[in-house]
Amino acid sequence: MIPMSLFKLAILAATSCVTALGQVQNGSFESAVAGGTVMPAGWSSSVSTGGSATRILPYLSCATDVGFPSDGAKWTRLTSSVMGTLTAFTGVSKIESTFTIGAAGSLLTLDVAFATGENPGDPSWNDFMAVTVTVGATTQTIYLVDTTAGSFPTTMVCSNRPCTGKITLSQNLVTLFPTITTTTPITLRVYVGNGGDTAVPSFGYVDKVTLSSSVVIPPLSLSFLPSGPGNWIMKTNAPALPGAEVFNLVALNLSLPTGSGPLFGIAFDSLVLEQAMSPLGTVPWHVNLDGAGVFQIGPFGIPAGLSVDYIAIAIVGGAVSQVTPASNITF
Repeated sequence: MIPMSLFKLAILAATSCVTALGQVQNGSFESAVAGGTVMPAGWSSSVSTGGSATRILPYLSCATDVGFPSDGAKWTRLTSSVMGTLTAFTGVSKIESTFTIGAAGSLLTLDVAFATGENPGDPSWNDFMAVTVTVGATTQTIYLVDTTAGSFPTTMVCSNRPCTGKITLSQNLVTLFPTITTTTPITLRVYVGNGGDTAVPSFGYVDKVTLSSSVVIPPLSLSFLPSGPGNWIMKTNAPALPGAEVFNLVALNLSLPTGSGPLFGIAFDSLVLEQAMSPLGTVPWHVNLDGAGVFQIGPFGIPAGLSVDYIAIAIVGGAVSQVTPASNITF
């Protein structure tokens, strides 16, 4: 019988792609066709039955409007036309993008504007615009403006409607979702919907969706720290993954060049086989990180001149969350 831990590692090594999803692709919509309704790579759009399509601007006589485009030459417009639900964001026009923070940083920013087709302050016809971010089963609303409570100090020229003007939203995703890692899928959604009736559409603008450095999550690391002559401390560190399951794998058979082995860059030799077969709780090979995202053992003696390849693999929810680059050390 194949041990479950070994089977899991073999499957993960064969099928996992532990690279980012490209962070935010085409956040300024520059690769889309101006005037078209097809979103660029990295984005999708959907409209409730009977609704109007989203459109890439500029289009016809609408070349610029209330600070848009705010980056490059294009931006996206969402149009409402069917009945929407303000609380559940149904009956709406919607665009969305799924990404990871990767190495780009965790500060999400985007420029938006909302123009209502109704009379500001009138609760009878409460059109709205919303922006949400979703990780797993958790959704957070980071922006919501409606006709009743919103402020509309300017006019959207291309539609001649009361408008919020350009607003730059900024959200630290690590603050919003403290447990995310550099490979966690994150979905951004923007909605525009009608309330009360469908007689007059409202519009939303979106541009310059970016990630930048704010609080960048330190990646998973495995290190051997000298602690006196011939003694070493082994330390696994993943501050963003407290309590995570971790395999610390050390290969005696070296892969040349380093990182060319079959198991995330290291050889699948007899020692790695033993480590991979070990049940959770086998120190130091198969352990849980503590509440700070750390596992540490030592100091202990290691023969001088011994050379090994090593990796650490963090598993969250049965899937690979992070893997360290394959490294080599000679003690």
